[in-house]
Amino acid sequence: MNLKQGLERSFRLRPCWASIFILSILLPMPLQAAEAFYVDPDWDGAAQGTATRPWTRLKAAEWQKINNALRNDDVIVYFSAREAGSDRNETTTQKINVARENTGNWLTLDGKSKYNANDSSPNWKSYGGASRFQISSDTCIRVNTGDAVPQSKFVIRGFRLVAGSGGTEGSSVKIWGGSDIIVEQVEATHASGATGGPGIHYMPAIKQNRSTSPCVASPLHNCGGFRNITIRNNTVHNTYGEGIYFGGSSGLDFRAQSHVTIENNVIYDVATRGGEGDGIDMKDANSNVVIRNNTIYRSSPGTGRDGIHSASGALIEGNFIRYYGRSGIALSVTWNDYKGGRSNSIVRNNIIVGTGGSSSYSNHNGIRAAGSNEGDQWTNLQITNNTIYDVRGRWSIGIFIAPQAGVSALHNNLVANIGNFCLQAGPQSLSNHSNNLFYRPEPGVRILKIGSVRYTASDLAQFDRNSLSVDPAFRFNGSSSEPSYFDLDNGSPALDAGKPIDSQQTDFFGNARPRGRGWDIGAIESRSSGGARPSPPSGLRPANNDPSL
Repeated sequence: MNLKQGLERSFRLRPCWASIFILSILLPMPLQAAEAFYVDPDWDGAAQGTATRPWTRLKAAEWQKINNALRNDDVIVYFSAREAGSDRNETTTQKINVARENTGNWLTLDGKSKYNANDSSPNWKSYGGASRFQISSDTCIRVNTGDAVPQSKFVIRGFRLVAGSGGTEGSSVKIWGGSDIIVEQVEATHASGATGGPGIHYMPAIKQNRSTSPCVASPLHNCGGFRNITIRNNTVHNTYGEGIYFGGSSGLDFRAQSHVTIENNVIYDVATRGGEGDGIDMKDANSNVVIRNNTIYRSSPGTGRDGIHSASGALIEGNFIRYYGRSGIALSVTWNDYKGGRSNSIVRNNIIVGTGGSSSYSNHNGIRAAGSNEGDQWTNLQITNNTIYDVRGRWSIGIFIAPQAGVSALHNNLVANIGNFCLQAGPQSLSNHSNNLFYRPEPGVRILKIGSVRYTASDLAQFDRNSLSVDPAFRFNGSSSEPSYFDLDNGSPALDAGKPIDSQQTDFFGNARPRGRGWDIGAIESRSSGGARPSPPSGLRPANNDPSL
């Protein structure tokens, strides 16, 4: 889903007066043009950061000039996206240590939008091709002065970053702390032989087993309190460790970061260089977290760990997750924050395919809400309109709800072809459930376990008379690597069989619900139900506090 489609969805959910208010925010007051600097490692003349005399790298003197400019205006630094004589990545082994001062203006580092067409007589041109400014180093872009000073209001855009080069430990992007941060359109990977990671890494607020009273910042943790961190539209693959790792807090009653958004990323084959294999790992005590519209997959079934692992309360929606060896979406209690940070979370419109089957892990689930005997559980959890298909392993479970967790809405989920139970929950875990489809093709098998009670298709009505246990009849067009493969075919029993949910008006693709006589069960509101896909609006402009769009 692109920005315009997302904005359209927001407008569709609000009355006219609210739409007018949002548009007033999105249409900014005129801003001055950002001051621009240029970097090309192939230039060997006098280096001043101008288009005719670019820098070759960013050192202390260059950062002083950038910081002087930031006092008066936004700044953008263009790194040559391609070589002058051929359309190949411009490459360097010189990392970027971001050493900006924390001022009120935005800094953008751009590795995709311009290139120098002449190494002997610099001539910068706009660029829209596939090449990128490529950095091969230990940690490629490090946002930390080394003195644990937060750096805010910056954008990292459009680089190719090969971390761990030369058999070292490091991340493609490593951010110690700071607010108003955007990482976008980056390709993040690790070199063969890397010894540590992960891919894109925002550091912890409090490191595990560290004191919180009082918190003293160090290079290992930042004490939290930062906000507005966005990681979007990146491609992360073949890493050492997790694809995107967002640190949290292991300190009791200690908040980490807030307003964190991870969206529209493509994450595949992480941890092929070693380490833990979560696609996205969101640690404890972050708040106002949104994880949406990411494509997260493995090339081989039964490998890696969790597609999305979150120990922070979150809205998790519209993600496509395939072939992860443990769970598609794992809601963890990890360190237990004790401050109610996990209540009121929502998991909706996700498609989870072929998870489980790893010999290295138990808990082979589509969606898992864990629990413990300590505080801060997953309470008032809403799990709606997810499609979970082919969870593998003898003890696999489509949706697992721990006895300590509490689900206030379990509606319209399509769970089919599971190795064991389609749903397992504690006896007091489900307060409101209906209109789900639970299906296993083997005749007479038990499909649900609620407490100690097991249900088959024939007695499902004793648990919920509005749920179904029949073949969902997917369309199965194309490849299972595409979400549309799990669209519903004509005549599917899941068509128009769902429960309307006032707070949820769209499906996996952003299409409006309903499209026929009623809501469909599953993540996709089928085209078979009638209606046409909406066209995105035109002429929208980004908010004036986000110079990166």
